[in-house]
Order: sequence, then C-alpha cells, then structure tokens
Amino acid sequence: VHQLATTLLHASPGDFPPEEAEEYTGTVDWDAEWKKVVASEGKTPDGSARPGKDFYKSEAEIAAIKAANKVAEGAVEASSRVANSLPDVRSLSGDWKFWIGILAVVSIGLSLLSAPPAEMVPPTDGSYFI
Repeated sequence: VHQLATTLLHASPGDFPPEEAEEYTGTVDWDAEWKKVVASEGKTPDGSARPGKDFYKSEAEIAAIKAANKVAEGAVEASSRVANSLPDVRSLSGDWKFWIGILAVVSIGLSLLSAPPAEMVPPTDGSYFI
C-alpha cells in the first residue's frame, strides 16, 4: 500500500490522458434524432414502446417511497432516543440494589426450575387406573 501511494504521489503529467474538451465529430445529428423521439412520444418506428418505460416511477410511487423513507427515519430516530434514555449497564454495576435484584431473580428462577413436579392426588373412592 505504501509503495502504491508513493507511486501515485510521484506520477508525472504524461502519465494521465490530456483533459481536452473535444467536439463531437460524428455524422449523426443528435438534436434531430431527439426531436423524432419527442414527436413519436417515445415509441419506436415500428410502434412498440421504448424499453425502460417501467423504470420510471409515477408521482404516487414517488410519494409512497418518500412516506416510507420518512417513517423509517422516524423509527430509527425513536429507537436511538430510547437507547439513549436507558441507563448505562456500567453505572448499574456499582448499585447494590441492582445486584440484590439480580440475586433475587436468579434465586427464584433456579428454585422454580429445580422444584419437584406436583404430585397427583389419587381419587379417594379407590377406583383409579395405574
């Protein structure tokens, strides 16, 4: 990378093509060709539609895209505001109430997971299936 940067810094003026404004010297009159396209309302000489017509968006599609972009920007802004309003975890690490709460949640969770299943009480009439 260093060698490439050094080579680019030491380039001579002859290394690049000259910047000349060249005039078009072809035989096609592009202004006349464009007038033909405008006169035929964008159709080819055989009457078929020119390719790429479905590429362009209508005003309604443009408005819908703008509205969707605005909603997306609003969602990103709202999520960043929520993220900024939450307290930093590092600031909670020194708070004793936070750690007592964590211990309580872990303790209750482990007790629920390790509790034996509730026993089913058999019917008292003596008729139950094994």
